[in-house]
Amino acid sequence: MKRRIVIKTVLICTGVFLIILSAAYLYVTGRYDIDTRKTVRVLTAAVDIREGMVIEAYMLKYREIKASSVTPLMIGHMDDATGKKAANFIPAGEYLRSSELLPEADWYKDDEKKIVLELQKNNNVSFVLEKGSFIDIKRWSENSGGLPVTVLSRVKVHEILDENGISIEKAVGSRNAYIVLVLDSNQRNRLYAAMTGGGRLFCESYCSILQKPAPEDFVIR
Repeated sequence: MKRRIVIKTVLICTGVFLIILSAAYLYVTGRYDIDTRKTVRVLTAAVDIREGMVIEAYMLKYREIKASSVTPLMIGHMDDATGKKAANFIPAGEYLRSSELLPEADWYKDDEKKIVLELQKNNNVSFVLEKGSFIDIKRWSENSGGLPVTVLSRVKVHEILDENGISIEKAVGSRNAYIVLVLDSNQRNRLYAAMTGGGRLFCESYCSILQKPAPEDFVIR
């Protein structure tokens, strides 16, 4: 009889203890918001990174944050940041964001500008001109003795736009198209000078990147 009473007492005490423990757990988690959710690692600046600096591994460190706090612009892997250039100042401790880093293909000199040239309809060269190809820009006029002169040699076609300004991979000869070039100040001046005084500009495309550039024999007068 006494043994049963002891067992019942132990069971009752154990039950009361578990109830109190559960209530305490719910109280603590509700009051202090204990986070048991997944975490991920993202990159932050280990040092101050000045605008224009090329990112190296020693400049970065990982920080572990809640997965729910990650934004699409945050960077989680070293390979996605190293070798790129900072587009603005990034202070130490700040998260690295893809919008603040420039890949090498987007590095430009201070005097480089983008310009757009129109490819006229039925211009034969437009049938073969592709994005990323290299061209010579030539000028023909009656004063050049019947032979064209080279205004700019071996310039890269960075982009081709159709009549609606939409980027395309290849120009189509039956329609007007526009080529986007990145030129420094000297190249732009040569091109602007060639546009004056009459004559006609046209392009010649290189067959291979191994071909040597043509001499630029256009003379600014």
